[in-house]
Amino acid sequence: MNSFFKKWPYLSIAFIVITISYLNYIPGTYLTGWDNLHPELNLLLNNKRSLFSVWQEYQGLGLIGGLAYGSDLLRQIVLGVFSLFFPISFLRYLYTFSMLLLGGLGMLALLQKIFRENHEKNVISFVGALFYILNFGTVQTFYNSFEAFTAHFGFLPILILVFLNVLNKWDRKHFLIFLLLNIISISQAYVPTVFVVYLSILFFVFLGQLAKNKFKENFSKVLILFFSIFIINSFWLLPFIYFTKTHSQITVNSYMNQMSTEDIFMRNQKFGNLLDLARLRSFSFDYVDPDVNGKFDYLMKGWRSYLDNPFINVINYSLFAVILYGLYSGFRRKDKYYRSFLLLFIFAFTMLATDLIPFSWIVGLLRMVVPLFAQVFRVSFTKFGVLASFSYSIFFALGVMGIMSKFKERNNLKLEKLFPIIMMIFILAVSLPVFSGYLIYYRTRNNIPGEYFQLQNFFRDKSGNSRIGILPQYTYWGWGYYSWGYVGSGFLWYGLPQPTMDSAFDGYSSYNENYYWEISQAIYTSDRRRLEDILEKYQINWLVFDGNIINSSSLKSLGVDNIEDMLTASSKIKLVSIFGKIKVYKVNLVTTSKNYVFLADNLPVIGPKYEWNNYDSGYGEYGNYITENKEPRTKNSSDIYYPFRSLFTGRQQSELEFGVEDRGDYFLFSAQIPKNMVGGKLELPEIDKDSVTEISRTDLSKTTVKYPSVFLDGALVRTEISSSSASINLPYITSGKLEVVVPRIKGFYSYTSSPDDLFNQPVKNCDLFNNGVMKHDKTKIGNEDVLKLTSIGSSNCLDFDFPYLTQRVGYLVTVKSKWEEGKSLLFSVINKNSQRADLETYLPKASKTQSFKDTNKLTTSYFIIPPMEYYGEGYTLHLDNISIGRVKTVNELGKITLNPIPYDFLTAIKIVKNQESRIKNQGSLNITQVDHPNPSYYQITVSNETMKQLDNGTMILSQSYDEGWHAYEITNDWLVDSWYMKLLIPLFGKEMKDHVLVNNWENGWLLEDAKLQSFKDTKNQNSTIAIVYLPQYLEYLGFVLFGGFIIFLILYKPKPTKTETIFHNGEKLLQ
Repeated sequence: MNSFFKKWPYLSIAFIVITISYLNYIPGTYLTGWDNLHPELNLLLNNKRSLFSVWQEYQGLGLIGGLAYGSDLLRQIVLGVFSLFFPISFLRYLYTFSMLLLGGLGMLALLQKIFRENHEKNVISFVGALFYILNFGTVQTFYNSFEAFTAHFGFLPILILVFLNVLNKWDRKHFLIFLLLNIISISQAYVPTVFVVYLSILFFVFLGQLAKNKFKENFSKVLILFFSIFIINSFWLLPFIYFTKTHSQITVNSYMNQMSTEDIFMRNQKFGNLLDLARLRSFSFDYVDPDVNGKFDYLMKGWRSYLDNPFINVINYSLFAVILYGLYSGFRRKDKYYRSFLLLFIFAFTMLATDLIPFSWIVGLLRMVVPLFAQVFRVSFTKFGVLASFSYSIFFALGVMGIMSKFKERNNLKLEKLFPIIMMIFILAVSLPVFSGYLIYYRTRNNIPGEYFQLQNFFRDKSGNSRIGILPQYTYWGWGYYSWGYVGSGFLWYGLPQPTMDSAFDGYSSYNENYYWEISQAIYTSDRRRLEDILEKYQINWLVFDGNIINSSSLKSLGVDNIEDMLTASSKIKLVSIFGKIKVYKVNLVTTSKNYVFLADNLPVIGPKYEWNNYDSGYGEYGNYITENKEPRTKNSSDIYYPFRSLFTGRQQSELEFGVEDRGDYFLFSAQIPKNMVGGKLELPEIDKDSVTEISRTDLSKTTVKYPSVFLDGALVRTEISSSSASINLPYITSGKLEVVVPRIKGFYSYTSSPDDLFNQPVKNCDLFNNGVMKHDKTKIGNEDVLKLTSIGSSNCLDFDFPYLTQRVGYLVTVKSKWEEGKSLLFSVINKNSQRADLETYLPKASKTQSFKDTNKLTTSYFIIPPMEYYGEGYTLHLDNISIGRVKTVNELGKITLNPIPYDFLTAIKIVKNQESRIKNQGSLNITQVDHPNPSYYQITVSNETMKQLDNGTMILSQSYDEGWHAYEITNDWLVDSWYMKLLIPLFGKEMKDHVLVNNWENGWLLEDAKLQSFKDTKNQNSTIAIVYLPQYLEYLGFVLFGGFIIFLILYKPKPTKTETIFHNGEKLLQ
């Protein structure tokens, strides 16, 4: 019986969590949706991906990712064991609920240590642990659960407990327990910023426990602990440090982050006030999500209606009052743990109080000084919400203890006993929906249709070294909606051995993002030839059309008809299987590779390298090519230069790769030509007459043709260009500035706004869930009349509709605007034919040459709408002045113009220096063998007979170009005799230095047969080349450090030492 009374808090917490788990589990469903990990869909495959996690081959075109993929390895092994006893659909539920249980039990154990000298420690500890598992911050952590965050919740209390224990008693036993728990909890580091938060937590706990008279000694012990944490995490941490140093800016600059980072921060900032912090509310509380029928509603609708009840609000504030009293009570009692937990409370509160002075100043300063901080901590609650729940629980328990002590001092024993019961009732009252199945979002409990498992079985026996394109590709967000209920970042790739071209990966790779721009442009222009070129260029071997994918705003925007028409009409694409609504197509590529490697000969050199584009005219005309070679390497290389290769304007204005100016009666397009193109020919293509024809508004039969003129270095090259092509010799180039004067085409297919067009726009809110202040005011900037838009907690939008515009030609849109405060104007071009935004971006807050607060100038933004469907009609220009929360947004809008331009003419202008290579270069030469045992290693065998056929050969690796890839000629066979000897290839192989960019995305190495030793040796029949991704060695090093450290601990026998005691001001703190 005594044993029961000692254990009742643990049994009670376990009973409550098991009850919650039962009430939130739907048998037969998967816990899937939002950000999710599903290694259980193919455990062996995902184990291998974690073992070789630096190069993420399965993510589109291959990339080095910004997450700690290797950290999930141990958790996957545990899931593998559980998969022997449970169905795979239950595994994610099991892990999630076990973290809730572990968090509750860990908090209970920690609180019992803190209150071990209090005779009511069981009651107080139980109330604190109950608060930890049921507070609304915890609900939001589990509502759309993600493994890293739930693991952080589950392990944090027990990790702090063992950290305090090892500080208290520095011996082998406590050190090994601390180390073991840190190994088991490594999965929380899957999101590395959570690991950063965890290290910060340990540091603050240590600071709070630091005794002045033992500073050096205790500091050295903590260094040992932190060093141990580094060692056991080094297998994922070293690659992540490399990513942060070399690739993090790619993530920061990705389009989806450009469009979302500021929004996400503001959505979090909206809840960074005292009232919401008191109730631990975050952005999830206000998030709007569409259902399968396209109807938008609050993500936490059930919770909103419940928590907005005045009675529940009073209870919530009462609980926070107890927390505040705990802060006060702990200070009065000078509890020995108080300083540590106070530092944690301040740390979490500061990071979350983004709308509460002075805390918001601290966060604002960090965001300004450290740009990466603004990106990785934009969703502050997911990183600090668990710590807030933890520290609130500690001080809630302290508050309960303090109030109970007050009742005891006044000899009111009944209230002393009654008060914790009242607190339990309050906690249960505010968390009541948890017991009705609301711990987990209903849309993350889904039956995954059997057709997806049939799809996985289909691809299981196909080559894993082939690439799958996913259709439809209608959005850049990397967030999918499915007719069977799923919504989230995706799940399919966890069960497929082949890489998939999913937009979820675009945030870590500019090459993946460019694929999206190109494939979507091909789909929505219904250009079959362009689609086939894209599949060739990016080596897409399969297409999976998923008919379950939906778009809540418009089904037509999926482009289903366009896709099906092109796939049916293509002779290169064949339907091979159907699983329910999923169709699988095989793509018969002309350029065939072996395990992503192929040989090509006499590739032309095409420039310039582009950063962003939606159409690669160079590949469309010439096929495979080398990009941006410094000089022609061989006599037969062709230099082709497209001055206006990219007219892409779908991202930030600062990223335009061409020059354009509005000169009134004409637009001036400009580009720079390299001086080494002297001696080549400037080739001007045929011009589509429709794109330069002005049609009278009053009489559609009256037309005027306005051809562009071309200037080089200020001299007229050709004026009044006719519809025929032309080739012009370039005997000299001075500055190399090429300018194309495009007359402004007015008339029927044009628009120039008048002040009345702006001022007569109705005040309209485009966000029904964001109804705040909206204002339109007429004002002036300089001599121009402008419309001033003001929003506070609203979406103040306006539309300019042009249903008559033909889509067969391209247009240049100019928008004059000025940013004042808050967010800049959102600008979209809505395609009325596809019912989709062809272009969506934020207008700049200032031009490149303009200061942010220049009150006398408007910034002119230039946007190009490329030709779309030949028979398509209509565009809408949409602008939105968005304010989130209390942040005031003010922008001024000036003149808007829209005029046709000869888009195809501009993009096809080229300078050709060498006329010998005019044939489209597709196809590949035979490679004898490619051994590809893991994502970071390729061993290529090429017969010397094939080598003899090469004139100017290039070995191409169809993985995203990265400086980490290195190629080595193998001149000693012993280097490839065993896997451990292959690790020495970077030391003893002969490196091939000519690493080039091929097709503007993949890796290539120039093969000059005079330099290949194995080719020169007539005894050899084959040449062997190894391609290695060197950063993978960082993970190998981490595994060695980890293993070596464990062996050292097993073998090391320390001499017995006396127990160390930490003192502070003469008082014993820890023993």
